[in-house]
Amino acid sequence: MIISDTHQFLYIKTRKTAGTSIQTALGSCCGADDYIAGNSALHQNSWNRWWEYPIARAQSAMLGRNFWPHARKYSKHATISDVMSVIGGTCQESYLKIAFIRNPFDLVVSRFFWDGYKQRHDHSSFTSWVEQDYCQDDQWRADLLHSYTHINNVCHIDFIGRYENLNQDYHKLCELLGFSSYPGLSFQKAGFRPNGHYSTFYTPQSRAIIERLFSDDLRLFDYRFESL
Repeated sequence: MIISDTHQFLYIKTRKTAGTSIQTALGSCCGADDYIAGNSALHQNSWNRWWEYPIARAQSAMLGRNFWPHARKYSKHATISDVMSVIGGTCQESYLKIAFIRNPFDLVVSRFFWDGYKQRHDHSSFTSWVEQDYCQDDQWRADLLHSYTHINNVCHIDFIGRYENLNQDYHKLCELLGFSSYPGLSFQKAGFRPNGHYSTFYTPQSRAIIERLFSDDLRLFDYRFESL
């Protein structure tokens, strides 16, 4: 998540949508006082009390100094509801609010391989993981796209980019933000899943589960299951 006063935008980092790559690229254009949530050296302005943003911002303006201490941050996947409840006012109205989305069927396959790499499960079968783990303990709720973009069933995002058109939509975004050049996307978390179309991983049973869990995302963002 990014709060950029320099360029007047909010970036909401959804899950498994090249979010780290997008945030790193956008973050490279941010100013010294902009807030970039993250827990790596790439996020130099990370701050571990971002919910105090309005107070700290006002105090720093009065003192005529920067206020972002350098620290690790754990709210990198804050939702638009979280952020707007904190920053309020002018930022809500005038800042460009940004998020990227992805076909949920593809997203869940990416989740399976990423979580396997991180040793969060020991399933070798995508289907068994979906049936026994993913849908059983509410893991899937953290991946719901509309939970990041909507408040009370209303979308509060001004620019929605799609993972399926990542480079094209990213360039459109850079133009909207008025960047003179486009910082490249590094794809830092690529290479953890085998090549191939997501549909090849699904059985009728696992497809039905994801259709049920992500029914709102499929409807709101006009996604569907597509075969090769």
